[in-house]
Amino acid sequence: MRDFVKRLPLYGKLFPVLVSAMLAGAQTAKAEDKKLWDEVVSDANRPSAITTGSDGNYVIHISEPEHLAWYAWKLGNEVNPTELSKYSHAELYFDKDLDMSAYRWRGIGEKIEEKYDFAGIIDGQGHTISNLVMDGDNGDKYSGFLDEIEHPVEIRNIRFYKAKSSVKQYAGILAGEIYHTSNVLLSNLTFEECSVSISGDYSAGIVVGCIDTSTGIVFDNIVIRKCEFLGKGEEYGGITGCIDWGDCSVKVRNSFISVRPGSSLSHAPRRTGAIVGLMDHASTLEVDNCVLDLASKFFNYNQQGAIVGKWEGTSKPKVSHTLVISDYASQPLPNTTYEEMGLFAGYASSSSKMEL
Repeated sequence: MRDFVKRLPLYGKLFPVLVSAMLAGAQTAKAEDKKLWDEVVSDANRPSAITTGSDGNYVIHISEPEHLAWYAWKLGNEVNPTELSKYSHAELYFDKDLDMSAYRWRGIGEKIEEKYDFAGIIDGQGHTISNLVMDGDNGDKYSGFLDEIEHPVEIRNIRFYKAKSSVKQYAGILAGEIYHTSNVLLSNLTFEECSVSISGDYSAGIVVGCIDTSTGIVFDNIVIRKCEFLGKGEEYGGITGCIDWGDCSVKVRNSFISVRPGSSLSHAPRRTGAIVGLMDHASTLEVDNCVLDLASKFFNYNQQGAIVGKWEGTSKPKVSHTLVISDYASQPLPNTTYEEMGLFAGYASSSSKMEL
């Protein structure tokens, strides 16, 4: 008994450590066991503030995480084509901040036909969506708040905070891909302390994973702060990982972008840019009135550029009124495994044209 009493101070010190370890294990298990939001909602979570707009489509006000999850679930489960069209062309307005940490998120539109993919307006009205976890398995191609953007849409006035998007091929916080569409306006969007991760040799962007054969794509007043690239992808970009597979026209204006290679980036990506990793074919990119704040380690990889990592084909970047902040000149010279770096672009093919 006397020995036990003598050891009480030691037990007192160990007890908080043991409790902390037990709680950490429980939290890890809980995170791994989390269901998807669209697996736990139903029509019982339908928001009451739904009206019909002048165009005949729904106007939906979102004030709870379950309301947003219900909308994503509804698109994947509505069987009436007329009703489905009204939902896919809806206007969504966020009336409160939304903490989505309770469950994992499946991108809006992942489970529906392309013709019924989202084609409306989302207005966050200045509110924040926090703690979105989008982690598709290896069978998934895209990961994002929206699975893909395949129709003209307008998304505005939203702050994404501590969102994580990871998948095998194309990851973005807002959308996995913009695909074969036109007239997309993404404005007044903030991404803070977010990360994107790719497990295969593909592309990731903080905003959109990739842009494929799309025109009239406008990113206006985009703010990216303390966001990271993770995984083992081929291309990473602050706005998008790649502009590829067809002629695209993209504008980025009035934006602030600060990106970082994350500590768990498992290799040296082949192409990385603060705006876009890879730009190909006869695409055009206009960058105007932007500030690009680059990390110390940003230029320690292959084909790195403040605007674009690599552009080829007959693509045409045009940059004006843009400030690049970097300690590039003070960094040690890269070793022989790194190549093709520049404050504008890491690599440009002889057929490409740029305008400054």
